[in-house]
Amino acid sequence: MHVAFDTPHSLTKGLLQAAFDYPFNSIGVKAVYGLTPKELDKAVRFNKKIGFKQIAETVDCVLLELRREDCKHLKEKLQ
Repeated sequence: MHVAFDTPHSLTKGLLQAAFDYPFNSIGVKAVYGLTPKELDKAVRFNKKIGFKQIAETVDCVLLELRREDCKHLKEKLQ
């Protein structure tokens, strides 16, 4: 999964809800994954702050996972 934004001020609750709505509500996946270069320490910390958990690490990358049940930014789909 990849989500980008220009500045910290452009990252809103609505953007996070939209980003997670597609994989979890529209497609119905149970988890999303992100691969972040270790050298981007700020990005790794940010991903963990929004709920991703580190599940693996290579020499140069960190693999992160966010499971649907752990996603605090997910707006439940109305039936």
